[in-house]
Amino acid sequence: MLQLKNVGLDYLAGKNTVHALRRVNLTLGGVGLVLICGPSGSGKSALLRVLAGRELPSRGEIAADGQSLVRADERRRSAWRRAVGDASAELLLPDRTVAENAAEAARMAGWRGTDAGRQGADALTALGLAHKGTALPGELSGQDRRLAALGCVLAREPELLLADEPAEGLDADAAARVIGVLKTQAERRLVVVFSRDETLLDGREDTTYYLEDGEIVRVKNEPVSLPAAGAGLPAPPKAGLGTALGNLFRPRGKAAVRLLGAFVSVLAVCLGLSALRGAEQGALEMQAETLAAYPLVLDRESTASGDLEALADYLEREIDLNGASVQRTYAASPRIYSVNARGRIRQVTPEPETGTALWTEMPGGEELQRAGYELVSGRWPDRYDEAAVLLDSQGSLDRACMHALGLTGEETAAGLNYTDLLRLSFRVVLPTGEYVQTADGTWGYLGGDEGFMTDMVIKSLPLKIVGILRPVRTGAQDVRIGGALYMRELTQWVIDSVNGSAIVTEQLAHPERDVLTGLAFSDGTLDSDAAAMRQGLKNLVTASRGAYQVQLYERITGDKVDESAAQDLLLQLLEAMSEEDVARLFDEEIGRYISSGTLEENLRSFGALDAEKLTGLRAYAKTFAYRGELTRLLAAYDEKVSYTDTAGAVVSAGASLLESEQRIFPILRGALFLLGALGVILSSTLPALSRRRETAVLRALGMPGQRAAAVLTLEAVVPALLGGAAGALGALVIQMLAPALNDGLTWQGALITAAAAAVISAAAARLGAGDVSRRSPAEALRRTEE
Repeated sequence: MLQLKNVGLDYLAGKNTVHALRRVNLTLGGVGLVLICGPSGSGKSALLRVLAGRELPSRGEIAADGQSLVRADERRRSAWRRAVGDASAELLLPDRTVAENAAEAARMAGWRGTDAGRQGADALTALGLAHKGTALPGELSGQDRRLAALGCVLAREPELLLADEPAEGLDADAAARVIGVLKTQAERRLVVVFSRDETLLDGREDTTYYLEDGEIVRVKNEPVSLPAAGAGLPAPPKAGLGTALGNLFRPRGKAAVRLLGAFVSVLAVCLGLSALRGAEQGALEMQAETLAAYPLVLDRESTASGDLEALADYLEREIDLNGASVQRTYAASPRIYSVNARGRIRQVTPEPETGTALWTEMPGGEELQRAGYELVSGRWPDRYDEAAVLLDSQGSLDRACMHALGLTGEETAAGLNYTDLLRLSFRVVLPTGEYVQTADGTWGYLGGDEGFMTDMVIKSLPLKIVGILRPVRTGAQDVRIGGALYMRELTQWVIDSVNGSAIVTEQLAHPERDVLTGLAFSDGTLDSDAAAMRQGLKNLVTASRGAYQVQLYERITGDKVDESAAQDLLLQLLEAMSEEDVARLFDEEIGRYISSGTLEENLRSFGALDAEKLTGLRAYAKTFAYRGELTRLLAAYDEKVSYTDTAGAVVSAGASLLESEQRIFPILRGALFLLGALGVILSSTLPALSRRRETAVLRALGMPGQRAAAVLTLEAVVPALLGGAAGALGALVIQMLAPALNDGLTWQGALITAAAAAVISAAAARLGAGDVSRRSPAEALRRTEE
């Protein structure tokens, strides 16, 4: 039962208020046929909208089954709209066929699945429209549109059926058929007909209300209490992802366009982001490559004291490890030999003919290695006994590099590939390995014995080539040549092995004795003047026995002398001898018992003296900005520091370029996102906004406002998500096929971009179509017509 008490409805027309309904009191319920008639402008359409629940009154009360609709929530009012059937032509969905409209109307009233379709088909058949079921409303004549709207109402089997001028625009046969259907419907539900013609129903109505100027002025045949239909309020229809997916293909043929728009937008954004990221990575790589190629170089001449160790300690203490690193260079270097297939050996480092060090130590730290070199084939060395062939800047090996690798002319003439280079193997020889201990306990040098050296080299530490590297290009100033690179760990292994060798251990345990000859080291007199040597001989005479004195005098003069006078005569003789005779006698009597070498010379020959001597520093900045900090730290050192900076101009130009790029990248990224967002909105959201009329119609048919907004949102999100995902995947595929994009896009970034497209679409849909869900169905319909 529906009751209206003092209901009024006002509109604003500019600054004037129009009273569509002034004061209406009306009670409707049960079953039967009711006619509400009145002239144009009397308020019939306004009263129909209020009865249908599509518009709330400005004042007064409306109660459905005793419960207020004015104070009810949206859920309750939507339930009432589902119980009412409004045969207005405006409630047809424009992009659905007549059959789909009828089935949707039944579904909104609570029918499910095939039952909704059957209800719609039966209603159209009853009105003679079965043959028009596949036509869109826009393809129908005015009469067929009126009949289709009534068919949708009949498919709903509503509690209350409202018909506004049901015969208007119909021919006589169609009008008679419609009036007959309404009379039949009135036998099991309440049918309210609005018309200007009070004779429309031939007096067959149960009650007639006359409406003038927004008020009921009289009643014909007072209504009697009639039994209610008793169907109750239908449950709300389910409208979620399935509805949105179904609507995605309406209007027909537009689904591909909507998906393509999101696809192109997200693809463009992803590719743009990939290109920008690649450019950023390229700028950062340029910075790393430049700084790796041009470190600050310091040696013992960099400070007046020559204390390079103190300077190194200072830098390592003061620098930020995230901003720079300091590499130390030591005097020790591996002696590397090649061994060919015939067992012939050749020293390749340093180059015996030129002294050129084409074998060099790789910079310490993976970051510096990756910044300075790129892997061409194989893998990076990671052990002390592994090395890599270094191509030149052009990616090839010149003759000098081939020679440094121990390759013969025949091998180079035959041509080498990467596989051949990765098969190369070398031997690391220790300086101490050329010495062998003899039977008398001294050590002999066998480095000149070809057979011994061949056997010793073959048994030495193998050094395997595991990778092929090429210097990273740093521009026209890159003049680096090829050769080979070994690890810093190999240098340390050489130092440890030499210091732990038997010959070095023995020499350090007996610093006064030469392990090569078994003789004592000189105390320095051998290199003194004649007076010191004369005094030394006198000391020898006075400290010797008489027999030695007699023999020495006889060897010098040829004369015999008594033992008691021998010492005095010798001392007199030594005082009178010339400097040449004194030096010769000194060598004969004293020098044969003293080694001609020194402890320092021996340790240097063994490779132990300078093994851990610091000879140089290389300071690598990780950013252009921190390179300036390095120079500041050097300027703040206790001593004045001089160093080699071979690329100050290059670094300065690179820093300026990087700074300008870092300023422009965020702007470009922001512009890219804006364009992409606009593309997503235009391609997926605007088509959804064009469906606001359909959503307003569905609200009039009883869909709750929030559910209607959710459907609109999903209709925007679904194409954006599907098209966006396809666009993101396409960008990843294109990036894989186009190395120039520099792998700037990750799958996580692509996924986030696709999700962002869906979120943007959802937000825009909520903003653009929110009025459909917030306003009354009648006002929402009016706004979609504007």
